[in-house]
Amino acid sequence: MPGTATKWANWDLRRGGSPAGPLGGTDVIAGNWSPKVELYIDESWVDITRTSASEPGVFYEDRITISRGRADENQTANPSTCTFTLNNRDGRFSPSNPRSPYFGKIGRNTRVRVSVLQNGIRRYRFYGEISSWPVQSDVSGQDIRVQIQASGVTRRVSQGSSPLKSAVFRDMTSPKRTHIKAYWPLEDGMNSTNVAGGLANQLPAKILSGAVDFGAYSDWFATDPLANIGTGRIKGTVPPYTSTGETSIRFFVYVTTAVSGTYQNLISWTMTGSLPTWELALRNNGDLRLTVYDSDGVRTDTADMVYDLNQFGFAMLTIEVTQDGADVDWRILRTGPWTNTTGIHDSIGAAALTGTFTSETTGRVTSVTIGKDGGLGDVAIGHLTVGDSLSSYANSQSPFVGWSDESPRDRFRRILDEEGIDHSDVGISGNGTLLSNVTMGIQRSQTLVEILQGCEDTDMGLLYEPRDFLGVSYRTRAGLYNQVPVLTLDEANNELASPLNPVYDDQKIVNDVTLTRTDGSFVRTQQLDGPMSILDPPNGVGQYDTGPSMSLATDDQLADQAGWILHRGTVSEARYPAVSIQLSHPSFTSNLDLTNAALMVDIGDRIVVENPADELTAEDVSLIVVGYTETFDQFLYDMTFNTTPESPYEIGIVDDTPEWRVDTDGSELTNFIDETQTSISVTVTDGALWTTDSNEWPFDIRCSEASSSAGEVMTVTAVNGSSSPQTFTVTRSVNGVVRAHDAGTDIRLAQPAIVSL
Repeated sequence: MPGTATKWANWDLRRGGSPAGPLGGTDVIAGNWSPKVELYIDESWVDITRTSASEPGVFYEDRITISRGRADENQTANPSTCTFTLNNRDGRFSPSNPRSPYFGKIGRNTRVRVSVLQNGIRRYRFYGEISSWPVQSDVSGQDIRVQIQASGVTRRVSQGSSPLKSAVFRDMTSPKRTHIKAYWPLEDGMNSTNVAGGLANQLPAKILSGAVDFGAYSDWFATDPLANIGTGRIKGTVPPYTSTGETSIRFFVYVTTAVSGTYQNLISWTMTGSLPTWELALRNNGDLRLTVYDSDGVRTDTADMVYDLNQFGFAMLTIEVTQDGADVDWRILRTGPWTNTTGIHDSIGAAALTGTFTSETTGRVTSVTIGKDGGLGDVAIGHLTVGDSLSSYANSQSPFVGWSDESPRDRFRRILDEEGIDHSDVGISGNGTLLSNVTMGIQRSQTLVEILQGCEDTDMGLLYEPRDFLGVSYRTRAGLYNQVPVLTLDEANNELASPLNPVYDDQKIVNDVTLTRTDGSFVRTQQLDGPMSILDPPNGVGQYDTGPSMSLATDDQLADQAGWILHRGTVSEARYPAVSIQLSHPSFTSNLDLTNAALMVDIGDRIVVENPADELTAEDVSLIVVGYTETFDQFLYDMTFNTTPESPYEIGIVDDTPEWRVDTDGSELTNFIDETQTSISVTVTDGALWTTDSNEWPFDIRCSEASSSAGEVMTVTAVNGSSSPQTFTVTRSVNGVVRAHDAGTDIRLAQPAIVSL
């Protein structure tokens, strides 16, 4: 045990003062938790936790407070936050102070991490960024503090309101596209006077003459609206690059009507080498023709390539030019179409036209012109690229369909990889069959936060920020199924800081769901009977409707998704929004395993409270943690978990243990029974009879006037009768509930199998 002087010094350290009088001293103990706050400075972590009261660093007077996840079970995830107070008497935590050893090294979005020591293991509780350093001083000028509030990375990335660029734009400008040398998306706004270059430091293309109808074509959902070229003539200069002997030019084109005249030039380009001018024209019959001029201006026309306006109005054209020894090979490749409404690739094969120019040379592309003849009209062109390799556009099929048919988990991973943000996800271990088969629709031009939220909305899992690195994490819906509790608390053993407070309200009720697929159809489903149905009380709760929109690849997924929303919204049990514990209480300090378990609880984990007060419920309370707040110093440690009922995520698995059974469609007591009867008569009101196969016994049923998770649980040891009513032999009161029941009381499985998505 520490001596009196050391205790006094530690108390003074916590309140932020200096060691006093004869009891003063510089040595202080670390306390129960040894909190550590570190800043990332000069590419290493610097500990700013004080070891004496006079040192600059963290005040414990205000304690450290960390919040993660959701403050309420119905809200979306909030950025993680961490607040603490710094002693700044020497000015070292003033970013603009040139006398500070941290001058020029701390400031906006300095990284910070917080950890505690438990059982010899340092457990990280928070990773984030400090966005501001509000220096405050008292009137004496002696007490100078910095009230720090750090946040997770989503606070910063959500500050911008501009949507991310289109799926095609992002792919074409990805760092992996090292062979793309020039790129003009043609996604410019309707009042543009230039055509923006998509690559960094690339000059815009110029409109030489005529009028371009920007934003006129919007049926390709994988991109922002593209331009109808109209009477415009657009020329772009290709930045110099070293020729590789390979050239690949690609662009999207949409043609609905025949062009005026015999033909109109789609694109032309100039190159170094003996064939300086190339032109690709669209004829009024829908054919394509390639024309090439040598250095003397001698013209060569290739054979026509049938474009077929009716079948190939929506396509991607690629022109490849390759040095093949002493000759130049060329190929025109047409791929597509992609259906406009869903973005799903309609694989009908590709058409190609090839040829060779003998004894010629090729080099690099120097310029590209769109609509040279000024008469393309309503022909839409977009995403014009110049590459120095035939593989410049490899693996671009998925972005060209807007990543449609992508799983929410894969989209979460991919979009964060593209943004350079660290991430992790939690699925379900040991049972790959439970991974979600739901797939998303087209990735639209939305903000990063909106895209991530769309992943959560479709999969119906949990987005959150991790505590052990700076990034974003995701708990899949499948990762919430059938969990073993991470933490089990015993209320009777004083392991709760405050009693459980059940809430009987309608906050989460949803019994009428109209789910719409983005740019697709819709489906409606309702809970038509039972205590959570749309029926007026007392037969139900009345109508609670919702009409969300969801990104889904096909309309076929609507019914299952709507059914799961209805399933979650018709849970007939009390909510327990908060569960509070004190890790500094003897029930934890004397139980190392319990303390470790509490510190391991993360977002999406299951916790259970055993032996709740008799007046609340007869059974253990099982919950999913959707967020939490923890407040601590070196001696005290409080945690409050924000929770939601776990029961919706208990699903049936074929051939799993324990065995899961399909519930009755409708059954009730035939007659009144008292508290002791062990033979009861059950009338089946809807659906199949109960099994009389002795191999299926025993199983538990719930007898409840409310058809809810409350009521008396009985174990059925035998069922007799080939018609309704049937006779059950039961063991009474297995959950501690002892009561009589009236005729007509609802009978159902205590643990029915739920079919997951």
